[in-house]
Amino acid sequence: MTPQDQDYRAFITELHRRMREADSKASLIGGIGTVTYAIAVAMLALLAIAMVGLLVRALATFEFTGALFLVGIAIWFAWTIGGFIKRNRPRRYSFDALPETLLP
Repeated sequence: MTPQDQDYRAFITELHRRMREADSKASLIGGIGTVTYAIAVAMLALLAIAMVGLLVRALATFEFTGALFLVGIAIWFAWTIGGFIKRNRPRRYSFDALPETLLP
């Protein structure tokens, strides 16, 4: 399977250029819905509070293996889910200002 990210990037860029030339009245919206995004961020905040509580408890009871596991899971989770949240932030944009985060 060959990577198609550059071809997709070229397609989306050309599509926006042609829509601008055609004086399109399309509403350009990127990311997920505002309500969904707010719920996701709230859930992440609750999860972070719970993880910190578990980490404090693990350190207080000298369970260093458990604490190390929690730190590892937190790093992995921040890398994967943090990137998803960053890329899918709701936004409006114009034909002239195509956000880099929406392109591969």
